[in-house]
Amino acid sequence: MKRIIIAIAAVLATTGNGMAQQQSLYSSFLLNGFVYNPALAGVEDHLDLKTSFRRQWMSVPGSPITTYASLHGAVNQSDLNKEELGSLPMRGSSSIKFKYEPPRKIRHGVGGFVRNDKAGLINHNTLSLAYSIHLPIGQKYYLAIGAAATAHTFNLENPVLRDQGDDAFAGNLNFGTMPDAQFGMYLYSDRLQIGISGTQLAANKLSFAENNKGVSFNTLSRHFYGTASYRIGIDADFDLLPVGIVRYSANSPMSFEGGAKIRYKNTFWAGGTYRYGDAASGMVGLSLYKMIDLCYAFDFTTSKLQGNSSGTHEIVLGLRFNNKKPNSSLKVW
Repeated sequence: MKRIIIAIAAVLATTGNGMAQQQSLYSSFLLNGFVYNPALAGVEDHLDLKTSFRRQWMSVPGSPITTYASLHGAVNQSDLNKEELGSLPMRGSSSIKFKYEPPRKIRHGVGGFVRNDKAGLINHNTLSLAYSIHLPIGQKYYLAIGAAATAHTFNLENPVLRDQGDDAFAGNLNFGTMPDAQFGMYLYSDRLQIGISGTQLAANKLSFAENNKGVSFNTLSRHFYGTASYRIGIDADFDLLPVGIVRYSANSPMSFEGGAKIRYKNTFWAGGTYRYGDAASGMVGLSLYKMIDLCYAFDFTTSKLQGNSSGTHEIVLGLRFNNKKPNSSLKVW
């Protein structure tokens, strides 16, 4: 019995990056920012749908598998950031065209996501609904503030118990539904993006015992994130994007990851990151027809699991609906 509890606690503690991170880990974390920072709801000028599949630590039995689908957009999109052309009459039939930039308006974003994490015996489902408000700061920046209401369900899949009468499993092998919350802030322009956020803020305690609430063997720790990126225009064809993320949760080491992406003609990009003490990631992406985004990432394990893992695979597919702007206008790529 003790072995089962220790195994479950270990899975809960290592889901993510092997350093007591209970939240899902993403190699292409910039593309997935909305799932851990609700302030990104409505950040783009279109309705954004993303789906993802991630298989971590290939060849390790019971290794984490994460799938999710997210959708978000701006409520008042039709009124935002319109580029209007005025004209200055001249002699004859010709005229000089000039670009008119109206004052920026407040944006309101809504969205949500569903996610499934499976690691060992644990099956974890998450549903989240988010709202954000984007406040203009001058003509260059927005400050977005967002919050999300979240629900978790956990269950054990086909556990084998030596002691059928153990109080720790005196229920139906699931934790029920637990309410939770997320909060985030995001400062952004067409070049700079800085975000901070917190997830699992309710810090729920987990127990299978329906009639013995004192029996619990883990807590959903609060997780905090800090992200930053800055787009550098190299020339007419190439953009460079240095990126970084810091992850922190209680009773675990802080995790650092940094790297860069380079994009060619706003269509194809490639890059890599290094997650200190855990893995190095290589990734490629493609943006087509103002509508389709595709990304593939592969992690090379550098931790103690290196000898047992054949790496991690992650695929992200994105669809942009009602998009009328070129790929160069994407705030997150």
